Amino acid sequence: MNRIYRNGTEPSQHQPGEKHINRIAADAEAVKRMRGMKARLWAALSQEEGVRLNGPVPEDADSAPHILSLSFDGVRGEVMRNALEGEGVLVSTGSACASHKQKVSPTLRAMGLSQAQADGTVRVSLGALNTMDEMDEAARHMLALYRMLRQFKRR
Repeated sequence: MNRIYRNGTEPSQHQPGEKHINRIAADAEAVKRMRGMKARLWAALSQEEGVRLNGPVPEDADSAPHILSLSFDGVRGEVMRNALEGEGVLVSTGSACASHKQKVSPTLRAMGLSQAQADGTVRVSLGALNTMDEMDEAARHMLALYRMLRQFKRR
């Protein structure tokens, strides 16, 4: 059997440039699932006054399928992140462009968020292994914690 080389050194049964149809189909299905999970999470959270979606709605073609950026009025993102972590829901604060910086993300400000909204932002990152049940659980925890934490709004 003749070896076919891809990338110069790696033996493969595929011709260089050949599409991996099964992988493409699996990736497309994973993206579709993530979009569905993102839409489900936002649908549950969008009913609560004070919860804001930062960016396009999940159904929008311009919306990244795996990231949901949210602001919780009156609650700092780091407080929400820490409270959610205690419930087993892991989120990040700010934007991916400024996740390790103390100042407010210029990306969030460029999106039109006020200082307070940017301070109250958390970022939910989804993966192919997440489930719809996890979205329901995350929404329950987010809503319960937000309702409790917003009572302690800074003055």
